[in-house]
Amino acid sequence: MMRSSLRDNFRYLLVEYDGKTTDVRLAVTGEIERYLGVLGRYETGAKVVAVEEGKAVVRVLRGQEKRVCAGLALVNNEEGSGIRMRVLRISGTIAALCKKEGIKRSKKTGTDSTRVKRK
Repeated sequence: MMRSSLRDNFRYLLVEYDGKTTDVRLAVTGEIERYLGVLGRYETGAKVVAVEEGKAVVRVLRGQEKRVCAGLALVNNEEGSGIRMRVLRISGTIAALCKKEGIKRSKKTGTDSTRVKRK
């Protein structure tokens, strides 16, 4: 009998955001941490993998989608400016998500071509 794979299964959330923010990645991870705590953020495995104008793709562990959606729904303020986030779609693969939503993907990185650069 074969052992099952120990690799994590992920789901991808397409998040729409309205408002001004300097760093969407920081806003998403910060709000999830504020809502769920440090341990909860670790348990969800939430990570922003792609950013496009007005949209972001967030990777979470399978089974944790509802917790992350709830945390993102509570976002209303980031660094003193108003911001609102809502989840538009949940997908099992990033390819299907980008294809349905018309997000251009870079073949090199596997995500969209407009990535936020870290300092």
